[in-house]
Amino acid sequence: MKEKSIFIWKAMITITFSLVILLACGCASLLDGPEQSIRIHCEPSQNVEVLANGKSVVLINGDIKLDKKRDTHFVTLSKAGYHQSTISFNREINPLWPVVDLIWGPAFPLAWLIDWQTGAVFRIDPRDIHVVLRRNE
Repeated sequence: MKEKSIFIWKAMITITFSLVILLACGCASLLDGPEQSIRIHCEPSQNVEVLANGKSVVLINGDIKLDKKRDTHFVTLSKAGYHQSTISFNREINPLWPVVDLIWGPAFPLAWLIDWQTGAVFRIDPRDIHVVLRRNE
């Protein structure tokens, strides 16, 4: 009997903890996350160095990840023998998330606050760029 009550107690704690974690996230945090992939097409595409906000990043299948908490991003593409090109990215509030967060009912303010703090409520624009590097003369 005592073992059964201990099992029930542990199960209740686990379920309660899981519900608190689930309810402590807004929809944007759960579905979209704090980072966004940006597709970069560059010509020439071989041996291009990519700097995002002054830090070297690796292009993975032509994508880089940017943190949505930051207001503005600067991505610089460069290659030996070519002029470098810098693109700025701005963030904006994705109008979908405040509406979707309403499904949390009375927990809406908490869900919205968490989405805002994680940056998940934002989107970075543009999401897809094409850059042609010019040769040095």
